[in-house]
Amino acid sequence: KPNGTKISSVIFSFAFSSQELKKLGLGSEVDLQVYEVPVEYQTVQSLVPSLWKQYHPLLVIHVGVSGMTATVTLEKCGRNHGYKGLDNRSFCPDSQCCIVGGPDCIDSVLDMESVAKRVTASGLGVAVSVSKDAGSRCKQQEMMDQDTKEPQVQRERERERERQREREREREREGQANLKHSQQSFLTEQIHTSS
Repeated sequence: KPNGTKISSVIFSFAFSSQELKKLGLGSEVDLQVYEVPVEYQTVQSLVPSLWKQYHPLLVIHVGVSGMTATVTLEKCGRNHGYKGLDNRSFCPDSQCCIVGGPDCIDSVLDMESVAKRVTASGLGVAVSVSKDAGSRCKQQEMMDQDTKEPQVQRERERERERQREREREREREGQANLKHSQQSFLTEQIHTSS
């Protein structure tokens, strides 16, 4: 309850755990809306603003799932740029931005360190960490993706080199065939002129 006002809408997105939270309930003062938002740039760009217009929330919590960490990571900021990875539809905006012309970073107004301490002290057994740079996880994921893609990229480059070599061999065969044909034509012409 910020400043004693009723929280009329809370939107959770990006995770299955929010469904469980909805089942538990947060009391009559909270209208919890849960949406699973696909990891797709274009869907996020249209759906999230429409949810804001529909619910006019006082608080929105986006929950992400990452296989790169064993803790619940509370991010102190959200970055707008540096998105180079493909989404679930193999799309990445050319601008590498979430919102073109938007701010570089949006800082949370919540005291994430305090939230982490309270969750840890609750005895729930949930490991919580605080991230000061959401982009660093993106960079780590990008590096992991690159490590995974590198053998594929190398295989594709080798296949392209082999296709290039095959085209060169084909041109050489065509050149030899043309030369042989020219030589035969020349010899035939010489035979006809000498007879």
